[in-house]
Amino acid sequence: MSKIHQALLTFYTCLFSPLIILVLLCSYLYRRIVEIILRIQLKNKFAGLLDGTDCVWAVEEQSALSVNNILLIIEKDARHSNINFLESFRDLARNRIINSSYDKLLYKRKRKFGYYFWERSEEIDLRERVRWLEYERSNCDGSCDNIYNGHLKRVLWNVCNQPLPEDHTASWEILIGKCCPRSSHHYLRRMEERLTSKIKIPVLFRVHHSLGDGMALLKFFRDVIIDKEPVPETTLELGNSRIQMKSEKMKKLNVTVSVTNSASLIGDNSLQCSYQKDVISACMPFIHFVMFSHFLKLLRGQFDDVSNFLSSVTFQDVILETKEFMNRERERWYSFYTEVVRKKVYSWLKITKIIVDLPGCLVQQAFRSMDKSALHGAELSGEKLVSYWLEDDFKNPRDQKLFVKIQNIKSITGARFGDVLLAALSVSLHKYFLRMDEPVPTKLSVILPMKIEEWSENHPLQNNISVGILPLCISQINDKQLADPAENCQILDRLEDIKRANDALRKSSDYVVNFLVMKYLSAVLPEKLLQPIFKSHSTMVFSNLVGPLEVKILGLSLKNIVFWIPNRSYTGIGCSLLTYRGYLHLSLIADKALVQNEKALTKILENTVTEIDNLYDRLTLSFFSKKLHRSMSTPTKKGRSIKELENLMKEILT
Repeated sequence: MSKIHQALLTFYTCLFSPLIILVLLCSYLYRRIVEIILRIQLKNKFAGLLDGTDCVWAVEEQSALSVNNILLIIEKDARHSNINFLESFRDLARNRIINSSYDKLLYKRKRKFGYYFWERSEEIDLRERVRWLEYERSNCDGSCDNIYNGHLKRVLWNVCNQPLPEDHTASWEILIGKCCPRSSHHYLRRMEERLTSKIKIPVLFRVHHSLGDGMALLKFFRDVIIDKEPVPETTLELGNSRIQMKSEKMKKLNVTVSVTNSASLIGDNSLQCSYQKDVISACMPFIHFVMFSHFLKLLRGQFDDVSNFLSSVTFQDVILETKEFMNRERERWYSFYTEVVRKKVYSWLKITKIIVDLPGCLVQQAFRSMDKSALHGAELSGEKLVSYWLEDDFKNPRDQKLFVKIQNIKSITGARFGDVLLAALSVSLHKYFLRMDEPVPTKLSVILPMKIEEWSENHPLQNNISVGILPLCISQINDKQLADPAENCQILDRLEDIKRANDALRKSSDYVVNFLVMKYLSAVLPEKLLQPIFKSHSTMVFSNLVGPLEVKILGLSLKNIVFWIPNRSYTGIGCSLLTYRGYLHLSLIADKALVQNEKALTKILENTVTEIDNLYDRLTLSFFSKKLHRSMSTPTKKGRSIKELENLMKEILT
């Protein structure tokens, strides 16, 4: 959009601002009336209207439901039965989820009079919420439960966009992979041969996005779902005292002291004499005169000390003390100015800038042109394809983790962690368009979520994220069109372009403006007015989360975890990144209207990983060569030995 068109649209927006304010005021009054009516109708069942950031995800289409799919790979003993495994998860849901302090998990999401609200559930049927991950087994050859073959992916295709229980009013469900009888027979036979005794079972957590954002769900997973480490007790024996204490994390200290020689203490004559003297002296009537004389002595001593101090103080000492006092006061006032006044002024200036930029930012986003490519524009079908790349399933000859490689690239180039992955994804998407014989677009719009700390509320299970749109370079890098469309490398130039665009996005007001729109505007307007506002015209959503270290669930080891973010309106591709146990796991979800087969989706992930490996090798080799050249070109009295060069190489590589 040209600057002239943007200025005209901003002018017309300001011109019609009184009408916009009137619509917002009427919507707010209507919302309050609806809230009163619902409180009267539902009484204690009414748990409040949805917050604005939750309403964003409640407004959805059947072809793109706002459901996060989280796949857990749990390792269990092959001899454990399916029924016991299912019942264990139902007990987990009963004891940890339903009985937790997260009341939002018990609510139903409903809509009436154009607004979404929460309704308290009288009872939750765990047989419906925690059930089998059902799929067709008629053509099973005993490998349908293998999480690394294509069968599980095909199962996830059919499940990931299905409605949640209770007509899609529930917020979560857990689907348990059933161990196939034929597969179990193979495992038992192999166990008899002492080849293996463990099997990996997929468990799919499906959570509606209105329940909370990714970071909130991850915190809930850490606090509620995973097993807590047992608190060790420590026993200390100190002479005749015995002290028992728990870990400091519990903030409790239980102390038990047992005295064994009490009889001997009572029989001690010296103690009895001292006790008698204390009692007699306390009962003597002239003890008050003794205390009064002692008080006079103390008072006279204090007076002598003050007089000696005043006689020794000079005028110069008074001046120095006054200067020190003034310096302390000046530092205190300066600290007050920098920590309170300047921060307040800065925050008000920032809010003023946001208010000034708000109309232009909204107009620019509302009239943003849609991406034109084979991966965007078609109406979503509702049928999904999913793929994932689990790092610890691949052998690395150098035993170097992809996570560590990206960290090294980040430290060398100064880019962000996500920028490195987006640069590799840019090359992979370029190759995809060439491979599919599709026109290569200049750029693609990618939605980047980010938490707004200063505007966030510290409540459990909340959507406290905002979004920004990043132009991802494909055939146009640093505002220069590639001379040859088949030329798809230049990953360093792509990384520079993405880093610059991401820096500009973070410095702009887009994130704050979008958050205010999501939090307040979506809370005021009814659903019919929200649907056209939240139509997404970007190609892809990219999300990255830092997962926990190795944990256990129900005493069983959690081997891997991967998640897929939901599609939205015309945005039919989602890319996710999650770290777990120090490994990096990538996942992609795409609508079949945009990507026809799963192999193409998997190829995008594999090429992304390959590009990261190539970039790492290129940067580290160049970095090593430059450092080695500088070291060898330094004049020395004595030539370097082979041992010194080997040590230098080890130092550089580490």
